Amino acid sequence: MLEMPQFTSRRHRRWWILGAIFIVAGIAAVPVAGVVHHMVGNAVGRTTVSTSADGNERTIYWRDYPGVAGVDPLEVLAGPTPEEGNETARTMVAEIKAALSAEFRQEWAPVDAQSRSPFHGPIENQYGGKSLLTNVNGPESQSTSVPQTWAEKQRAIAIIGDVTHRYGYGPR
Repeated sequence: MLEMPQFTSRRHRRWWILGAIFIVAGIAAVPVAGVVHHMVGNAVGRTTVSTSADGNERTIYWRDYPGVAGVDPLEVLAGPTPEEGNETARTMVAEIKAALSAEFRQEWAPVDAQSRSPFHGPIENQYGGKSLLTNVNGPESQSTSVPQTWAEKQRAIAIIGDVTHRYGYGPR
C-alpha cells in the first residue's frame, strides 16, 4: 500500500478551511451589501432632474420639500395656523366635556399644570427630510368616571361624534 506524505493532507485541509471561510464570507456579504446599498440610496433620497427651456438641468432633492408627501399643499395653505387649530381644539374639547357632563354628570380630573407645549415640529416630509409644518396635539382631558352600561357608552360616543362632526372631523 502506498502511503501519502503528511504534507499532502495538510495542504488539502488548508484548502478546505480557506474554502469554508470564503463561503461564509460570501454569505455574510450579501446582507451587508444590501444594508450599505439602502444606506447610500437613502443618503441622497429621491430626486427629480428638471430641464429648463434653455436646456439647463437642475436636480431637485425631495428631502428639501417643505410639505408632507400625500398632503395637498393648497389644503394646507387654506387651513388654519397652528395657533388657530389649537384654539379650535380647546373649544371643541370644552364642548365635548360640557355635553358629556350634562348627559352623564361626568366630572373631570384636573389638568396637569406643567403640561407640555401642544406644538411639535418640524415633522418629517416622508422624503427623508424635515417639513415646515408643525404637528399640534389637542388638549388632554380625562374624566373621573365612565358611563356604566353599553348603551350609555354608545351614547357618549355619539355625543363626541356629533361635536367633532361640527368641527369637520369624521365621515362627510
